[in-house]
Amino acid sequence: LKMAENEKERIRITEKHDATIEEIVGEEKRRIELMNRIKHERDEERKRQWKEMFQRFVSSLQYNTSNAEYEAKWDNR
Repeated sequence: LKMAENEKERIRITEKHDATIEEIVGEEKRRIELMNRIKHERDEERKRQWKEMFQRFVSSLQYNTSNAEYEAKWDNR
């Protein structure tokens, strides 16, 4: 009888322990998913900023080129 009670107690403790491990693993998975989502959002924002800066750079080149062409026409008259 004592052995049966000890076995029941061992099973109860093991089940409780397994549930705690599953909870910890679930929390860790959620934490990793959140970190990955934040990293992805940061990467997308960085990409958007670089694209914006590049577009401004290209626009300034186009402006400077057309401005230089305009001035060259006036200089040649």
